[in-house]
Amino acid sequence: MATDNQQALIVSLTAPGLYALSGALTAHIDGNAFDNLLKAKTRDPIAFDLSGLTALDLNGAALLLWLKDSLGQKGRSLSFSEPPEPLAPIWNLAQNTLVPSLPKPRDPGFIEEIGLGVLSFVQDLAALTFFLGEILSALSGLIFRPHKIRWALTMTTIEQAVVNALPVTTLVSFLVGLILAFQSAMFMKLFGVDIF
Repeated sequence: MATDNQQALIVSLTAPGLYALSGALTAHIDGNAFDNLLKAKTRDPIAFDLSGLTALDLNGAALLLWLKDSLGQKGRSLSFSEPPEPLAPIWNLAQNTLVPSLPKPRDPGFIEEIGLGVLSFVQDLAALTFFLGEILSALSGLIFRPHKIRWALTMTTIEQAVVNALPVTTLVSFLVGLILAFQSAMFMKLFGVDIF
């Protein structure tokens, strides 16, 4: 039911396939207002003239977008004219955010899964081959031109990756070993071999 300052929605056919909407298109509208359009057997395109609307909210805009999606699934097109300037932000917000949900893609069949698996394996193998090729190319270049090796940077990297990592690696190894020893002792106790 529309409030006093809003008139009810009026849908009028002004030309074949052209409907003029006037009044308020809000949450108070009957959800079955456009059932006649959905039930029609014709496939002619439809256009809605929104210039006569006095009020519009996201519920009304969602109803129009849902109607467009439903008619599209039946092979009919629905287009809209621009609403009045004060209602344009709500209409644009609805068009940008209320996207109809896409149908769930079908599950691939057995043969298709095998093909996808083989394709994935070949792509991974190609990537690995390119990577190994780049490594071998770089190493072969360094073997024949050892003066291009940047020894200072190499030693700095070794220091950061090995020497500086020793304290953290030692601590983590000790804690993991402690946990493994504790868990092993609990299971050994079940068999009476915890003395070992």
